[in-house]
Amino acid sequence: MNSDLEALLEEWRGLTEAESRAISAEDWPQVNDLQRRKAELQPQISRATPPGARPNASTTTLVRELVSLEMSNNQLLSTRRAMAEREFTEVNRAAGTLRELNRAYGASTAANWSSYS
Repeated sequence: MNSDLEALLEEWRGLTEAESRAISAEDWPQVNDLQRRKAELQPQISRATPPGARPNASTTTLVRELVSLEMSNNQLLSTRRAMAEREFTEVNRAAGTLRELNRAYGASTAANWSSYS
């Protein structure tokens, strides 16, 4: 394969590694930016890939590493999403409990405080 393609794949690797760090740090604007940059890189990689060409060993190894990194990021994102969904459920449950408490005690609280004045 040509050196242009390998350079683009190396750039993709750098972006994917940075994406992994951003996911771990829960820096979602950075994750979004990195994914946008990778999307912009895709057509360049397609143009640099000669039709019907057989990749050399270094390109094949690099592509395998990229697939592994992407799968790892996907798993990390899935884990973070599951954590966020659990947190969202807990917050909703707590909000529901607060609403119930407010309905049960909220109206009478003002009346009780005014009786102590």
